[in-house]
Amino acid sequence: MPRPKPSEPAPVDERLRDPDEMIRLGAVGEFLRPDATPAPHRAAIAERLDDTNETTRKMAVLVLGSIGPAAVNDLARGLDEKQPLAVRGMAAQALGQLGPNAVSTVEPLCRSLFSKDSNLRFQASFALGKIGSGSVAELRRVLKTPAAPPPTLSAAIDALGWVGKEAKPSVPDIEDVARDAEDPALRLACPTALVKITGKASAGVPLLAKNLVECEDEEVRVESAKRIGELRENGRGAEKELLSATGDPSARVRAKSAVALATTGTPPSKSVPALRPLLVDKQSDVRVHAGMALAHIGPPASPALPELKEMAKDPDPKVSKTSLEAIKAIEGKKRSKLSPMFAIKLTKRIMKLTKGSSKEVAEETDAVSAEERQDGPTEDGSSEDSASAG
Repeated sequence: MPRPKPSEPAPVDERLRDPDEMIRLGAVGEFLRPDATPAPHRAAIAERLDDTNETTRKMAVLVLGSIGPAAVNDLARGLDEKQPLAVRGMAAQALGQLGPNAVSTVEPLCRSLFSKDSNLRFQASFALGKIGSGSVAELRRVLKTPAAPPPTLSAAIDALGWVGKEAKPSVPDIEDVARDAEDPALRLACPTALVKITGKASAGVPLLAKNLVECEDEEVRVESAKRIGELRENGRGAEKELLSATGDPSARVRAKSAVALATTGTPPSKSVPALRPLLVDKQSDVRVHAGMALAHIGPPASPALPELKEMAKDPDPKVSKTSLEAIKAIEGKKRSKLSPMFAIKLTKRIMKLTKGSSKEVAEETDAVSAEERQDGPTEDGSSEDSASAG
């Protein structure tokens, strides 16, 4: 007897609304395939933002984010205070990737700055910064909100700093907050944003540099090093303090100071001698960050090659992989530009150093290594991702 033909699967919109939560989850997951076309099914996917299964909600946010500007209003629903924090954070991140196209979501993003969850505040702040000038007016209102908590003010000021020169109208508001600020993080956020907006290092670098070497609070020193690194060449006025901080008793301060030396463009004649001892630091995260910094410096960091080659024997895989990448960058093997791993790390991690971890470094190293094995370098010696990673 002939075997019965298997029944055809129900249309995807029906499965997205199926009573069985696992079927709904699977239906959303189908749209995460590279060849998927979720846009025609946007309405049914957006309904899953109210799903009883939190994982399904999070996957729906990912899919809606891939649709682009057409899904902005749906992603705004993901910011609702009734949503789980993880969903709200993912929605804010997706809106940030849409940049100015998400300007209609400025108000709910600003409300998210009042959350007690630091990740949601960060994602909302970064999204508002990516939206740009369209977020400035509402962010200024946040700064003038009576009794706004310091973490909210810090997040709003960070967003204005990421907007940059177009946030110039907010300078008096930031100066007013700075004048009365007692919270350590807020006192650091204000000068950092002022430098980014005005382009004048004198607007904040001296205070950041002073806190880096004089403050007894480890968290303030860590944050100071991070924020100096964010300023890139505008942070070069803190060169002396960064060099000194590579000897800080805190491993976190040493690690962030190493990265900041590279991103601020400290002359290799000064930065390389300060970074070499960190390659044999007792803390693996410090060794990793020092290797990243030397890779960023490139061929002028050649005096550190002996230590890097020894570091390549480290039993910790994240340390050894970082050292090998640094050696390639310094010796110019296979690529004349910075490899994707370091382009990604030295741009994205500047924005996320407070959340940085050895695990992140290892995971990103593994991912990029796999891509490079598959794709190989381009004709000019760099990986295809190099141009877009920054």
